[in-house]
Amino acid sequence: MKRRPALSLNITPVQQQPQFVDMAARGVSYVHGSNSHSFAGLIRFRALLSMEEIDGTPWFHAHGLHSGERGYTRRYLYCGQPVSQGVSLNHVQNFGESLHYAKFGCESGAYPVLFGLGSEVCTHERFLDHPVSCRGINIDHVRAIYVPEGKVAEAKLELNTVPRLSGLVRPIMS
Repeated sequence: MKRRPALSLNITPVQQQPQFVDMAARGVSYVHGSNSHSFAGLIRFRALLSMEEIDGTPWFHAHGLHSGERGYTRRYLYCGQPVSQGVSLNHVQNFGESLHYAKFGCESGAYPVLFGLGSEVCTHERFLDHPVSCRGINIDHVRAIYVPEGKVAEAKLELNTVPRLSGLVRPIMS
């Protein structure tokens, strides 16, 4: 009887993928997926805001929310639910999930953005697999901002009023 050749998958472990290696080198522990429309709020408020913080800010009512967890988080506003009081995150090794999420809502010129965040971000103890921050996340916790390679210059220009943020822009690696 003939034996079939063994099948093998050519899968690179996450820890060896260039994106993970770069994030780890920059001290990234958590990743938040968004899109470039989030830059305006990030610059204005110097933070990635929670849905409750966004809802309580008239600026967003005038400018609209082009990014964030609009879906089910609105349902839980002011109900004491962590999902509305914090920012949804992924552990660094799950950056692919954040990138997938970041691609949603990329209409009208928006492009995906990954915010790489440090380990000092306060997260809820109840959510170990899919972390949620305790509140909005100050820009001091941002370690890197990843955008598509062709959008690096545009992102740096858009963030240039906060030089520290502009200096954190890097290309998403495939």
